[in-house]
Amino acid sequence: MSASFIAFVYGVIALAGLYGIARDIGTGMTGRGNWILTLEDNPVGFCLAVCGKAAVVAFAVVEIMHAYGLSADPIEVLRNQFLIEQPPHD
Repeated sequence: MSASFIAFVYGVIALAGLYGIARDIGTGMTGRGNWILTLEDNPVGFCLAVCGKAAVVAFAVVEIMHAYGLSADPIEVLRNQFLIEQPPHD
């Protein structure tokens, strides 16, 4: 796949995450259905959910940077950080 296509896909993911964060902070609630966290009732859970979305945005930005050769492969960095064995290359 081309670098532009990879950057586009992760850019859409990052924009969706930013939209979700802005909406959550604006309304003071996140989630849907039976799983709704509000800022007044559960501030820690709300902040953790927003931080999880921020982590997704940060990962997408790093993937965009990797697509253009500006950073190392984040998947490879995480594998090395957590000592996950890599499958054998044939």
